[in-house]
Amino acid sequence: MFKYFNLVLLTFLFVNPAYSEAKGLPQLDFTTYPSLIFWSILSLISLYLLMAYVITPKISNVINDREQHLQNDLIKAKALKKESDDTLQKVNAQLDQTKIEAKSLIEKAISDSQINSEKILNSLNLKLNEKIEKSLKDISKEKSLVLKDIFNQTFELSNLVIYKTSNIKSDKTKLTDILKQQIKILS
Repeated sequence: MFKYFNLVLLTFLFVNPAYSEAKGLPQLDFTTYPSLIFWSILSLISLYLLMAYVITPKISNVINDREQHLQNDLIKAKALKKESDDTLQKVNAQLDQTKIEAKSLIEKAISDSQINSEKILNSLNLKLNEKIEKSLKDISKEKSLVLKDIFNQTFELSNLVIYKTSNIKSDKTKLTDILKQQIKILS
């Protein structure tokens, strides 16, 4: 590349004196070309160096910082998501455990209630049976007293009827036997 650059520069230097006296278009005036080329090259090199060492590294740093920030945010988001998932699993596990415990407590309360109600029912049945037996005994006593009273009144009434109708005194043992048989039939 330097060969061609030197060739172009030498051409302008040799051709320059030949065209310097001629008047014509300023764009075709070769005497101004070396200064234009020099300043163009100097401008391009300075712009290249400015872009390469100042502007591009700053843009690159901003892009790298932004990418690093995004990567850090993604890592934090993944960590937070994992933590929230773990917390959700723990909460769900505790909720399931609580449901199981509540169900077992309800079942225990129901079984205790059934046992207590059965005990109370058995106790009431025993008391009721005792009262029924006592009532039956009382009824039996009353029945025997009433039957005895009926027997006595029947005996007196029968004795009186026999005496009044036939003027005969009745045989007490025979009358007692007949009345006892009739009472047995009734009871």
